[in-house]
Amino acid sequence: MLLSSTLTNTGALIGTAEAWNLRAANVRRMGLAAMAGDIVPRWFGPAACKEQTALMDGWKVRMRRGL
Repeated sequence: MLLSSTLTNTGALIGTAEAWNLRAANVRRMGLAAMAGDIVPRWFGPAACKEQTALMDGWKVRMRRGL
C-alpha cells in the first residue's frame, strides 16, 4: 500500500539553456567540489539553510567527496 509520495523536478522547464551551460562550464573549469557551496543551498529552503547548518555542511562534504 502506498502511504505517501514526493514529486520533485516536475516543471516542464527548469532553468534556461544558458544557465545550464554556464553551470556545466563552471563544473568543468572549477570542479564539482569547488561549487558545492553554491549548489547545495539550492536544494533546501531558506529556513533549512539557516537553521540546519549541519545538514547543509554534510551535503557539501558529500559533494566534495563525489558521493
